[in-house]
Amino acid sequence: MNRRTAVNVTLALLLVLSTGFVAPCRAQEGGSSHNEKGLGYFKKGFYEYAPHNKHLEANQYYEMAIEEFMKALAENEGDAAAHRNLARVYQAQKKYALSAKEYRRVTELRPGDIDAYVNLAVAYSHLNRYEEAIEQLERAKTKTDDPGAIKRLNGYIEKLEQAR
Repeated sequence: MNRRTAVNVTLALLLVLSTGFVAPCRAQEGGSSHNEKGLGYFKKGFYEYAPHNKHLEANQYYEMAIEEFMKALAENEGDAAAHRNLARVYQAQKKYALSAKEYRRVTELRPGDIDAYVNLAVAYSHLNRYEEAIEQLERAKTKTDDPGAIKRLNGYIEKLEQAR
């Protein structure tokens, strides 16, 4: 495994372990029927089809989820949960540039959301945009006083610096 692949695998594990990738975000703004419906589609694709390598079927559900999240955003562009869920679908589809765009929007809507910065860094690392990934992890460090979290973030930064 080359160094860049190792970094991407490490950061993908970070995504799963530190942010709850497998537990999509419910709308925190009071709920959106489109967001909830999109979550249902995402979960079906992610849990029922993707683990069994039924990628065509999973992608069909991901596309339906995207449509619902877009409807939720048409109703309320500031719905951070819908942006986060849309980013997760794009991440599952390996559409990292689109995922990064949506996570960037979450950081704008919720500047204290450390997970959004970490997820944005993961997307950037998949795009080999290591400098930008490091920058997002540095920003995440400014959002916490937790020494353990800062130590973990520093460890991820070191791995990204090695991949440059």
